[in-house]
Amino acid sequence: MKFTRKTAAIVQRGDGWYGLSFTMRDREISDFTLFPEAGLDELKNLFQQIPHCIAFEDKAGYLFQLNFPFADRRKIGMVIRGQLEEVMPFSIDDMVIDFEETGGGRVLAAGLPKSRLSEVVGERKMRAVSFHSLAAMKALRWFGIVPSRDFVFLDFDGDAVVIMAFKGGALKGLRQFFQDDSADGVAEALKEILADADFSPEAFIMVDDQADAARHKAALEQRLGVTITVPSLKKALGDERVPEWMWAGVGAALIALYPGKEVNLSGERRALGSFAGRLGMYAVGGLAALSLIVCGLLYLDYYAKERTLLALNGEPNRLYRLSFPKSPPVKDPARMFQEKIKALEREGGGGSTSSGALSLLNEISARVGPDVDVKLSEFTSDEREFTLSGTTISFGALEKIKSAVGGIEGLSGIELQSVDLAGGRQVKFKLRGKL
Repeated sequence: MKFTRKTAAIVQRGDGWYGLSFTMRDREISDFTLFPEAGLDELKNLFQQIPHCIAFEDKAGYLFQLNFPFADRRKIGMVIRGQLEEVMPFSIDDMVIDFEETGGGRVLAAGLPKSRLSEVVGERKMRAVSFHSLAAMKALRWFGIVPSRDFVFLDFDGDAVVIMAFKGGALKGLRQFFQDDSADGVAEALKEILADADFSPEAFIMVDDQADAARHKAALEQRLGVTITVPSLKKALGDERVPEWMWAGVGAALIALYPGKEVNLSGERRALGSFAGRLGMYAVGGLAALSLIVCGLLYLDYYAKERTLLALNGEPNRLYRLSFPKSPPVKDPARMFQEKIKALEREGGGGSTSSGALSLLNEISARVGPDVDVKLSEFTSDEREFTLSGTTISFGALEKIKSAVGGIEGLSGIELQSVDLAGGRQVKFKLRGKL
């Protein structure tokens, strides 16, 4: 039995809106229907019983490339708004944000002003909101037109141009231009991306909704010495009626079928199940959790006291191991502290280790600029290496701290031993290096 579903899209073009719908039978598109320029409300009413995606022009919002030292959607979701605040010229609270992990901690993020989203919300069957370039990329991938690994995608979309470069399937470079109808800025951006000797794209794929698409193609090919492919939507669909600029419409309709796998700026990621069903599960789960809490409070109180006592009893040994990491375990750390101090005083070197550590800390403080918000929580060192732990406000600040420590004479092998997320959008880190 074949998989059959109806899907649709509403596409912005200039000051107007266009629609399309088709039936998907497995991977075959049939019953393709175009709806010429019409009012947005008219198209919304037309598709109120069909799952659909709305595709805004690229100039309606913003696209970003971000890199993270981890690949976990939950963790990225906790810090991405803070990262975008550093590059956005206005408040992030006025934007709807979503992102897609492309591999290796690289993220394609998109932002749409909430004022634009308010124009289209309110429909039960509206499954997603996207941009032309993202929707066109979806269609190109679905038809197998772009390579699976290294390629460059260009989208000339009215008053905006978007460039995406992919290496090994992960997003390598992204540029977005506004009010740029010439190939000059695009060519310079492509030159920067192609300057990486390790990046040799298999193909350059371009979609263009302008009448002078051939001019853009010829100018870029001449400047860069590459071959650019402009795929035909008519040929891909086998339908001469569809305009070539409708790549975004076809891609948006495909996104409506599987919205959870794409960047979705609708403001919510829809989950299966009704609200009433979820509410019932939440109530049952809440009662169960409450009973467990009541039954466990007495045990937790006893357990916490026992753990505190054990921790306090072990504190002298921990301090001894921290101060003398190469010494064997001892039964009486207080007495051994006294003997070690007396031995250092007899050798005349009682202050050398501590003074060296203080000197290094002073040098690190001098190197890290006052513009970097960092709180150090632990510093240890011996004759060969040191570790430095603390928290800072962003991954960009962490890179500045690492660079500053790496610039201190006599230190080498500076590396991040661990990076994690702490409360209040803080980045917790631990640096290690050799003396």
